[in-house]
Amino acid sequence: MDNTAQAIALEMLQSNLKLPPFPPIGSQLLAMNHQPIQEVDVDQFIRLIESDMSLTTHLLQLANSAYFGAIQKVSSLRQAIMHIGLEESINAINLHFFRTILPEFPRIEGFSGKDFWAHSWACGMANRMLGRPDLHIKSIPGELYIAGLLHGIGKLILALTRPEEFLQCIENSSSYNQPIVEAELDLIGTTDTDIAFEVLRSWQFPESICMAVKHYREPEKADKTFWEIAAVTQFAYFIANTSGIGNAMDFYAYDLEQTWLGRDLASPLADEAIRNRVVQDIYETLKKKFAAMSDEKKADTDKGSGNVSPKPGKSGTKPPPSKKKISWLARLLSLFRFR
Repeated sequence: MDNTAQAIALEMLQSNLKLPPFPPIGSQLLAMNHQPIQEVDVDQFIRLIESDMSLTTHLLQLANSAYFGAIQKVSSLRQAIMHIGLEESINAINLHFFRTILPEFPRIEGFSGKDFWAHSWACGMANRMLGRPDLHIKSIPGELYIAGLLHGIGKLILALTRPEEFLQCIENSSSYNQPIVEAELDLIGTTDTDIAFEVLRSWQFPESICMAVKHYREPEKADKTFWEIAAVTQFAYFIANTSGIGNAMDFYAYDLEQTWLGRDLASPLADEAIRNRVVQDIYETLKKKFAAMSDEKKADTDKGSGNVSPKPGKSGTKPPPSKKKISWLARLLSLFRFR
């Protein structure tokens, strides 16, 4: 049992900027994610969205966006779901829901809430896309998506409750090519994954999602029942971290060949040719969706930057803030420290 992780999670849950109790609508969304997509009751999903004006507005705006290219205005939720697709609709509602209920990520030099959620989205999407029978993956794609989407909420909590230490963890990850969780363990005595586990468990999330988030860094430490979902989430995290989308605040040079699935000879992903093809397909899908859903100004900026698609397994992230800037920012972010 990790007492430090429990203490930090409890501090966040009880603070002035506390995490809210998990809303009933969230439990209903989780129940839908636990089902194979072909078994989801569309009428029940529509009733669920109708119960929350924010979710209703979001889905209708999405259906009428340039990305989905509606010829005529979409005015009903059923039309929106038919136009967007059920799986895409559920993904969008989950992302909007969790961005709404979780605190805003504090501004850090080189990072932002937009970076955080873009990376979280990429990890969730990659995780769901890996949930394929031809890859011998039996985990439910909806649960894979949620595990990927929420894998990093422990970093959000550390940024809010331990800003100085967390900034130093980022610096150490960059300076020493150290996984962020190792830097956290050295400086804080626990990891963002353990903190996320405590929060999700307090919200009574399914054990499979809690264990995936807790053990995706080292799937072999999970109970055998949860090896697969933790291993797939690890693979998705490595893809997201090398995709160029968002920022995980983790500067370690990850190699997909060294993941659990990359080393498991029973997994198709241990075959280099298959692995590269799958990863490249996911990169291209993520890049296309992310570019399309970004605003025009952002798209124009990216177009002029000369960015190219990363090669599978090659890590590339933004340079971290300098030590001098970290000291200044740490003092600024200490305003977020809870008493």
